[in-house]
Amino acid sequence: MLDSSRYFPAMENTKNTRVIQFGAFEIDSRAGELRKNGFKVRIQQQPLEVLMALLERPGDVVSRDELHARLWPNDTFVDFERGLNAAVRRLREALGESAEQPVFIETLSKRGYRFIGPVNGHSAMAPAVGAVDAALSKRRSKRLLIIIATAVVAMGVVLAALFFRVRTQPPVAYEQVETRLTANSEENPVGGATISPDGKYLAYSDATGLYLKLIRTGETHAIPMPPGFFAIPVGWFPDGAHLLIGGGEAQDKDRGLWSVSIYGGTPRKLMGAALSGSVSPDGRHIVALRGSPDWGDFGTEIWTMDSDGSNPTRLVSPISDSAIGAVAWGPDSKHLAYTLMEWGGHVAERATIQIAVLGQSELETVLSDKNLGPALQWLPGRLIYTLREKLPNQRDSNVWARPVNTNGELSGNPMRLTGSPGWISTVSSSADGKHLALLKNAWTGHVFLGQLSPDGNHLVNVRRMTLEESKDLPTAWTSDSKTVLFSSDRNGHSEIFKQKVDQTQPELLASSKESLGLPRLSPDGTEVLYISVPQDTPDYGLGSILAVPLSGGVSRKITDTEAGGMGNLECTREPANFCMINTVDGQHEIFFRFDPKTGMKSELTRIDSDAPVNWGLSPDGAHLTILPYSPDNGSMTLYSIKKGTTRKFQVKGWTGLTTVDWATDSKSMFVGTLNRAGHIALLRVALDGAVHVLRGGTFPTLCGCDYWAIPSPNGKWVAMNEPAGTSNAWGLDLN
Repeated sequence: MLDSSRYFPAMENTKNTRVIQFGAFEIDSRAGELRKNGFKVRIQQQPLEVLMALLERPGDVVSRDELHARLWPNDTFVDFERGLNAAVRRLREALGESAEQPVFIETLSKRGYRFIGPVNGHSAMAPAVGAVDAALSKRRSKRLLIIIATAVVAMGVVLAALFFRVRTQPPVAYEQVETRLTANSEENPVGGATISPDGKYLAYSDATGLYLKLIRTGETHAIPMPPGFFAIPVGWFPDGAHLLIGGGEAQDKDRGLWSVSIYGGTPRKLMGAALSGSVSPDGRHIVALRGSPDWGDFGTEIWTMDSDGSNPTRLVSPISDSAIGAVAWGPDSKHLAYTLMEWGGHVAERATIQIAVLGQSELETVLSDKNLGPALQWLPGRLIYTLREKLPNQRDSNVWARPVNTNGELSGNPMRLTGSPGWISTVSSSADGKHLALLKNAWTGHVFLGQLSPDGNHLVNVRRMTLEESKDLPTAWTSDSKTVLFSSDRNGHSEIFKQKVDQTQPELLASSKESLGLPRLSPDGTEVLYISVPQDTPDYGLGSILAVPLSGGVSRKITDTEAGGMGNLECTREPANFCMINTVDGQHEIFFRFDPKTGMKSELTRIDSDAPVNWGLSPDGAHLTILPYSPDNGSMTLYSIKKGTTRKFQVKGWTGLTTVDWATDSKSMFVGTLNRAGHIALLRVALDGAVHVLRGGTFPTLCGCDYWAIPSPNGKWVAMNEPAGTSNAWGLDLN
């Protein structure tokens, strides 16, 4: 009998193999992880189980009944057909393929599925053993003639194809191999990273300090800093012995740019009120990103100065409703490129790369793409930038390159350099442009449950409720305090779910082709109101408010939004009986109250603000808390709905107030904070001014991470948004 494993190695039993490779992917069965090019791929447990079952028998048909038995034990009641179809669909999304054009997973109608991709370097599809024996002798006699004839035909086809390809096909994008430079945990994400001019060292920071790492050996040393000083490396001076860092005293509101030796010592301040910066290739100038950002390290204006901090000059003035993500020097030390995000409502509706020249006021747009990310580098001969991926991978971005001359004029076709999960927030390069360092992060939000102490000032028995690696955002409870309502993008776009606190899996409540969010319980507790907006659109003015029965069913439209954008949605609890929304019209935030049954609405109040505004409605309908975000703001506005009056409310000792949700008794609030140093906290703030810290942590400011807490109607629990994820540096060598 023919030993098929000898002639067809792909048919070897992979069941007991820990790591199985196929294409650019590998699966670690012991760790339960799927990776692509070394990067962990977000995938739920059931799709992963399907993949492992298929890989155990590559090339064989695995029946639907077999998968049923593996995914759901006999005593489990589930809609099997729908559940398996959903698991396979999510698996294909993770692998980047479709049922119509399968690369790895073949569907056999009414039978099951088969793995058809290469496993450990060999094809998974092999001829049957019996067929090999029967055909062996006939093949020998005709093999030579067949080979000759086939070679002649193939040569003609190849030559024709090559001719056609050269004449008609644009350059093919290629993907480089990335290497991990840091391996920080979720509890200690990397906040900043930049590669040295010679490409040998990486300077990076996390919650524990500032570090210097020799890339070749991994040897790492701390860079001593003064006590209480927080530092984020943003660049190197050409001498390779000094860093440009952003930071300051931990409690200092004036974050600035500093110079510090890689051997440590006292930093030298170069400019105050600066968020980030870069040293010119010739070492003579520094460009600084300044202005009051809406979030993290995005600024509003660009300044230049000499390398010692003297002669500060504004190069780019603020533009209304716009933010600057990154600034990069050109190789000639005269031209600058920067990413500009233009906002409509609270989302970017246009993103461009602009070119500026020292001493000149003219600006030129060289690239426009709504999917542009904030990271940017200008290497000799090419411009490096990032683009957001399409749905359902919209939380990932990758590196692209475009030929560019010294004046910033682009030419040729864009070329993709990476193709891996994660969001790239910064890119740095060696002086010769051959080595890049990417700061990549993968931020998610999970629903956590916490029990409030009897006095409401402490959280105990905190546990994670949603177990998917998705962005899950809690916003309401059911009236019996047994079920949490939240939105989640676990299926590729945002949908509405409900989940009982004693269950591990949620129930889909509302889904459509649009993005759904902010589920809120109606005042009478019978319906769930939510916001619906077209996917991947910057214009929240096209959105609608709908309601779906709490028990499930068909949604009904309540009202459409007005003006230029929609923000929050909240409802009171009976006996109060109304809901509220706000819309964005330029710098005007307009607040409306409306009837959840009829949709009839009327303007309540309005404010002027050029920053994102959050707000909270007290359950008794008496007060509205209005909270414009600024990293330095420590106050809120309390609006009396009955009297129509306002008063300022100071949260003593805290700045960067981001979120606000009222407690069940309408006598205190849960407030989230995010300051310039990346520290986040969840506070309970009483109306008498008392402040109690419930949770705290540190995240890179670009994460935009924050806490919020939604109290249960019985006042015993809170459903929290708790940010999670990783942030690490990766290396990329270019040809």
